[in-house]
Amino acid sequence: MLVKTNRSNELTRLCNIVYTTLAFNAMVPRTRSSVTLLSNLDSADSRRVHDEVLSLLLKAQGARTADVPRVEGPPARECALDMLHQMRSGTVDRARLSEEFSYYLSDEKLRGAAARIEALGEPEDVVVESVTERGGMEHAVITFVFKGVTARGVLYRTPDGKIQQFLLDRGEPMRHPKARAS
Repeated sequence: MLVKTNRSNELTRLCNIVYTTLAFNAMVPRTRSSVTLLSNLDSADSRRVHDEVLSLLLKAQGARTADVPRVEGPPARECALDMLHQMRSGTVDRARLSEEFSYYLSDEKLRGAAARIEALGEPEDVVVESVTERGGMEHAVITFVFKGVTARGVLYRTPDGKIQQFLLDRGEPMRHPKARAS
């Protein structure tokens, strides 16, 4: 069970996978509503369907806007794309990184990331899926569409504009790449 906030709405979520049966449930206490999806087909992308229905429910019920902190610097899309380019080049502007992230992103890790990102080429599209608040930071989920590969990026920035974390995963994006152009 997971309790999280989506668009300033507290959600209680449960995901259960038992062999070929999938169950996804999200409850929104503020509106006294929930979305439950059961599927006996584990090869289907049931989580995406569940999340889309939940998103429609929240929108229909007048979901509150998240209190995203104001961050110095460029918007999340431009910041993430710039960070991707810097990492691909093998050199990052460490003054834009938090002390901890700069320490974590050693020269060795950066060289490995540069080679992997270079192999992807230039993104054909960059789509901001969501921008929310998490731990007092801006939390942006971004889909990078490369030729033949889609990658999901997560960017955390504090109000001073420092990048606390930038992750790139060659997994499935959260939604269709054209879900919310930014």
